[in-house]
This record gives sequence, structure tokens and C-alpha cells, in this order.
Amino acid sequence: PDTILPIRAGFLDFSAPGSIIPYVQPDLIDRSDNTFQTFGAYVQDQITAFERLHVLAGLRVAALSVDHDYSTENTLGAPSRYDEDYTEFAPRIGAVGELGAGISVFAAYSEGFRGVLNYTGRDAPQPERSTMLEGGFKFANEDLHLSGSLAGYQLIRENVPTANPFVPGSTVQIGEQESRGLELDLAWEPVPAFSLLFAYALTDAVVTEDIINEVPTDGKDIDRVGKHLPRVPRHSARLAARYRFQDGPLQGLGIGMGITAASKRPVSLTNDYFTAPYYVVDAQVSYERGPWKTVLSVSNLTDNSYYDPYPFLGEDVVAPARPLSVFLTVSRTF
Repeated sequence: PDTILPIRAGFLDFSAPGSIIPYVQPDLIDRSDNTFQTFGAYVQDQITAFERLHVLAGLRVAALSVDHDYSTENTLGAPSRYDEDYTEFAPRIGAVGELGAGISVFAAYSEGFRGVLNYTGRDAPQPERSTMLEGGFKFANEDLHLSGSLAGYQLIRENVPTANPFVPGSTVQIGEQESRGLELDLAWEPVPAFSLLFAYALTDAVVTEDIINEVPTDGKDIDRVGKHLPRVPRHSARLAARYRFQDGPLQGLGIGMGITAASKRPVSLTNDYFTAPYYVVDAQVSYERGPWKTVLSVSNLTDNSYYDPYPFLGEDVVAPARPLSVFLTVSRTF
């Protein structure tokens, strides 16, 4: 609508070849002069107790200085000027316990801190903070030639910048995002020449706290609590097999094939549109002789047509994914 984007020159209909808008040299209406300085130091120690318990603990201090000067002639925006200093202590601790029979359990907790870049809001941004909690187990069975891991995690991020859908080119900070999920990895290698890999991830990534946008809207949903994060599928998996010739005239030759699949993905944070589930088949042939290695790889072997969500100023945009593509790489190790 004109009240939101009065500077639009028109609309381009890509499905109509005659829909053309003459090019107009845009005016420079935004100017930004920013200086970011970061400093960090950490100390950590690893301890082994009772021969089966391994503990890693550390503490990091991070200091951030932001000198920001932003001016604009956009009637929807506002100039901003601030000079802020931030200091944060971020601990982390993790432990691995060996239970025997090739099975180990692990758990970890960590905190993160980083500055917000490319921020065009009116007020000074708060640094992005995160907390991570994960745990699971790893195993390796020599009789079955099977190894793998199963892990669960929870990641919470605060003050995440995102595009403001009501003021083009500006950003706001979402209160909190939470990602929870499970990750499974399995590797089966019955003989040195053959390996079969399987990976699966269950991801639930949503907005848990939001900052209300005070811009009046007409029928626009600004409540993003409970919305799924864009471009993140709930289910994703990969199955890949590879055979490597160990001796004979074909020694050094490797052949592999895999398939990657994922469920639907939100196009943007509004969750108004989703891309369809997809799968992609790929194949590789490699040959190594001495220091030389040649790899022929084919992606999207079946030329499957699908779309990827594409971030573009908070708009609901998709882009065609890569079609059938062939790559040849020749490398030499010195």
C-alpha cells in the first residue's frame, strides 16, 4: 500500500513479458557510519576423573564497543546516533562419561554473546545473547560395524534482529527465539570399502517472546509469538552410500550416491506461506592417484524442481533451487 511504501515506482509482473518498469536512478537516502570494536579473553581447563569422566569448563569475557551514526531522508525512517559499550561473561561446561561397551553419555551448557551488526533501528540495539543446553549419547559396536550418536538440544537466542515489515530497510529486535530438537547420526561400515551414512534432524524453532510493533496496520498480523522461524524445516534427513576400491586396477576409485530430503519451510517470519517438501539426489565419482584427485559430482540428479525461501527485506520471497548441475574438480596436494 502507498501509505507503507510510497517510494515504489510500480509493480513488475514476472509472468507477463510486457510488464516493464523503466529504470530510474535511485537517490541515496540512507547514510551510515559505524565502528565496531570487540575484545575477548577466555580461560578453560579439561579434567579427567576416575578414568571415565572427562569435564571441560571455561569462562569467556567479551567486550563490545559500538559507535553508530545513521541518517536518512526516508519519511518512514528516523536518524539515530549512539555510542555504547557492552561487557558480558559467558561460561560453558561439558562432560563426557564412558559407560563401557563402546557407549558414552555427554551433556553440555554454554552461553553466547555477540554484537548486532547492520542494525537500523531508532534506539541502540541490545547485544544478542544465547544459551545452549544439549545432551545425549554416542556408541560404537565393532561386531555390528555400527557407530552413531543421538542428541537433544535447546537453544535460546535473545535480542535477535529481524527485518521490520512496516518500515522498509529498517530492523527490529525480536524478544526471544527458541529452538529444540533431536539429531540422529548413524554410520555402518561392514567392510573398509563400503560405508552407509544416515542422518535425521527434528527441529522445532519458534518465536517465544516478541516486541510489539507500534506502527498501525490494516489487517496485518504483528503477533509473532509461536511463529516458526523462516527457512527452517521441521524434518530433514540424508541417506548416503559410498564404495571405495581398495586394490586391483580400480584402486583409488570411489563411487557414491545420496539423497537429501526436508519438510516444508516457512518463507518468512509471518508464516503466511510455506515452500513444499523436497528431495534431492546427488552422485559422485572420485579417483585418487598419488597427490592428484579428480572428483565428478552431480547435484539434483533427477532435476527435481523446487523452491528455497529467500530473505529479502522481510518479504515473502522464494528462489528456484539449483537444477541438475555437474561439477568437475581436479586438485593436487603438495
